[in-house]
Amino acid sequence: MKRSFTFMIFGLLAWNTSKAQNVAQECPEENGYYADSVQCDRYYQCQDGQIYDKLCPDGLVFDESSTNFAKCSFQFSVDCTGRPELQPAQGYNACPRLNGYFPHEDPKVCDKFYFCVDGVANPITCPASLIFDPSKVRIL
Repeated sequence: MKRSFTFMIFGLLAWNTSKAQNVAQECPEENGYYADSVQCDRYYQCQDGQIYDKLCPDGLVFDESSTNFAKCSFQFSVDCTGRPELQPAQGYNACPRLNGYFPHEDPKVCDKFYFCVDGVANPITCPASLIFDPSKVRIL
């Protein structure tokens, strides 16, 4: 009895999970791009009613407002509220993620930062008397 009850619970959980996945795999419209409900760097492309699971390059997130061919933008320019998850970071050394703007590794050095593209760190020095603010991703 206990065993059949356990199987019944697992069966219901599996059914609910597959049901949720089916809803996520249906295109709202025949063609378009749609944000994942949980992961900000994941999105779905619907093409002729077929759904394709897409993932932005590490350090970029899906930008619903983009009208460009490229659908991924830097995280500071996209509102990820309600979709906080990101793929595991793939960066190294000066680039914690493969793409993005990152502060100098020495927290005392405020006038230098890195612009990372595909994991390649491009050092940038701020103009005289200005500093890089990593929280705003701006030179102030």
